[in-house]
Amino acid sequence: LYTGKTAWQKRRANKRKRRKSGATWVNMSQVKRFLPSFGIAVIILYFGYHVLRGDQSILHWANNQQQETILRERLDELHKIRDRLEQQNRMLRNSSLDLDYLSERSQAKLQYMEPNALIVYSD
Repeated sequence: LYTGKTAWQKRRANKRKRRKSGATWVNMSQVKRFLPSFGIAVIILYFGYHVLRGDQSILHWANNQQQETILRERLDELHKIRDRLEQQNRMLRNSSLDLDYLSERSQAKLQYMEPNALIVYSD
């Protein structure tokens, strides 16, 4: 009969020796088991950071909404100015030249009044 230690008993004895000696030994099967979880955690942290602090993050989204409302108001003002200038341009065309408007604009730009002109102020 064979009375020696089996391979299983030898491995178990080696594990006990390592535990007693304080040496740490990482088993590759343990590393392989936790590696996918670690990878997923890294990916979640990466995307989580960029959701909160990236260029198109939630924090920048609120700021962009405020800026959009300001720019839309400015755009409306510019549309009104453009419409007014287009109206003035239409009044100065040859096909519909308004002589009263032309006289008014020339007097305002040149700061010139005829000697017999009557000035009426309205409040």
